[in-house]
Amino acid sequence: MNAVLQCLHAMLPLVTYLLRGEHEVNEKNPLGSGGDISSCVAKLLSDMRLSSSAGPIVPRELKRAINRHMPAFRGTGVQHDAAEFATALLDKLHEDLNRASPPSEPPSTPECTLEMSEEKGIERIAAEFWKAQLARNQSIVVDLFQGQTRSVFKCSSCGHSRVVFEAFNSLILPIESAAGKPLSDIYACLREFARPTDLSGDNGWYCVKCSTLSESTCDTALWKLPSVLMIQLRRFRQLSPIRWSKSSHHVHYPTRSQLDLSEFVPESHQRDAPRYRLLGVVRHKGVMTGGHYTAFVNHDKTLWDLKGREKPADRSAQTPRRAPEHMGSGHHTVAASPLSRAVLNLIPGSPNGWWFFDDATVQPLLKESLVDSRDAYVLFFVRSGTPVDHKLVRSQRDNQPTDWPHMFERVDPSADRFDDASPPHDSSSD
Repeated sequence: MNAVLQCLHAMLPLVTYLLRGEHEVNEKNPLGSGGDISSCVAKLLSDMRLSSSAGPIVPRELKRAINRHMPAFRGTGVQHDAAEFATALLDKLHEDLNRASPPSEPPSTPECTLEMSEEKGIERIAAEFWKAQLARNQSIVVDLFQGQTRSVFKCSSCGHSRVVFEAFNSLILPIESAAGKPLSDIYACLREFARPTDLSGDNGWYCVKCSTLSESTCDTALWKLPSVLMIQLRRFRQLSPIRWSKSSHHVHYPTRSQLDLSEFVPESHQRDAPRYRLLGVVRHKGVMTGGHYTAFVNHDKTLWDLKGREKPADRSAQTPRRAPEHMGSGHHTVAASPLSRAVLNLIPGSPNGWWFFDDATVQPLLKESLVDSRDAYVLFFVRSGTPVDHKLVRSQRDNQPTDWPHMFERVDPSADRFDDASPPHDSSSD
């Protein structure tokens, strides 16, 4: 819990959104917590940033709210999976802050074959899937964390194909090849993720033309990438209903240079170059049933686009604040931020912005090379150019297609309706 919260605390657009109190809680959403989770997270972030006390913060209110609304993470002294906790917490935050009103009828999922996509324009098809997603899901979590994949399913018997675009909040990457060979770096993991796979037997794809589960192929690619990219390295593998194994080999990832995902978004027109810098690392040491979580977190303000912000205050008077407290064998307390009240300032004593969090230990990480850890389990990357102010983040609404990540020309630039958008312009025909 502590390791994940420390990483979320470094995501400044999310922090500014919650701390400014300008958000509306969707109290009628049955999938949310009635604002219980979001208000407790906001209070904890406020305590972490603004408290002047040097003692630890014990987020009892948040833990009680988690017990009430996230039963899979109930109890103390029990270790839970950090990736599952991060996903579940973001999901509850999303449902609490969901701006979308439930539609009177479920939005239909567009049906698309390869032939249809070639005729209509693949980018427009992707936008139609995005519109269907936004009909039910609009929040700061969608704005920051949600991307889109494209999968092409093709029946090996009749050749029928279908194109499906799906939204995602995190990527789960394999760290071994199909032959079981360890993958050495995150680029190799991404290539394995995008490798076409064969589907057969119970895992076959249902072909509407054959009216049965058929042998088929699936080709998956990243299509639209979010401002904050959460990546889970698939270290745990289930061997039997009661046995799991952990792969502990070192998967390298960039810590100083950018993560460039250009090769993994084929054909897609990106608004901005898909380049990322590392924001946080959740590490897991030990085995699945008895491991220990720690975190490396980057509080360097240069990760963010600071346009329109005031000049930072003098850093000379800043001091690290509070350390986390450990309750039993679980991670249910969290450190106050080593940042001062000046939200955007760098932390003194950490020349590269990196800090290490391990229960009651909070210290600057002087050797940046240590961030590339063989124990890395969950990685958080921030996209270059992401604004620090949540008000400058493109708000994803189903009636504001000009703010969507999809590029398409418009018949009338002043129009608000997606239906007024034309297919993307093919510059190659000029």
